[in-house]
Amino acid sequence: MIRVLIAATSEIMCAGLEALLAGHPTLVAVGRWQGTAGLAEQVEVRQPDVVLLELESPDDDTLAMLEALAAGGMAMTCLTVGGGDECAAWLDRAATAAMAVASTSMARR
Repeated sequence: MIRVLIAATSEIMCAGLEALLAGHPTLVAVGRWQGTAGLAEQVEVRQPDVVLLELESPDDDTLAMLEALAAGGMAMTCLTVGGGDECAAWLDRAATAAMAVASTSMARR
């Protein structure tokens, strides 16, 4: 089983994402969280394999939180639906930060 923590900007979006997971036999939701404030602590407590994160409006605080999760070893995949150039630029920054953290982590081993 793959443990998934769902985080979204609204309870309705959380419920919808959880319903999508319910149809997959190897995915199990270990919790839902609204927003990104406190998400890092939820990852620590719930120990998911994957965080499914819906972002309405990415910002620097969210980027810092994702960098911290990556530094802690959390593998990340970003999926966006819609969004414009601002969102694409933010995801590029997040990917670069995650790769830099992964490269640093690999160098320590």
